[in-house]
Amino acid sequence: MQIGGWRTCSVFDRYAIVTENDIADAVRKLDADRKQREVLAAAKVTMSHESVHEMTQAPARVAKPDRLN
Repeated sequence: MQIGGWRTCSVFDRYAIVTENDIADAVRKLDADRKQREVLAAAKVTMSHESVHEMTQAPARVAKPDRLN
């Protein structure tokens, strides 16, 4: 119930959907999500100020060639 955020057992009683496989699958999915979030958070921390600055810079203007008369 804590995994899904339910406060009562009524949904489980109503649909009889609780199985050991469902619980194990939910735990695996939550663990995979937690690991992915940790990897993303670590990547943000290791990104240098310069690389962030480069990503936020506007692209350089390209000089237009002179038109022929």
